[in-house]
Amino acid sequence: MTSEEALEVVEQILPPGTLTSVKVVVFHHSWNGKEYRTYLRS
Repeated sequence: MTSEEALEVVEQILPPGTLTSVKVVVFHHSWNGKEYRTYLRS
């Protein structure tokens, strides 16, 4: 399952408006195995 497919499922479960654009980006990166601290090193 891709992160986009997983996000579609999550959006069906959560109340509308729960996921902000930032949360969506974090979700995609997390789903693909990227850690937050990777982005802090820049």
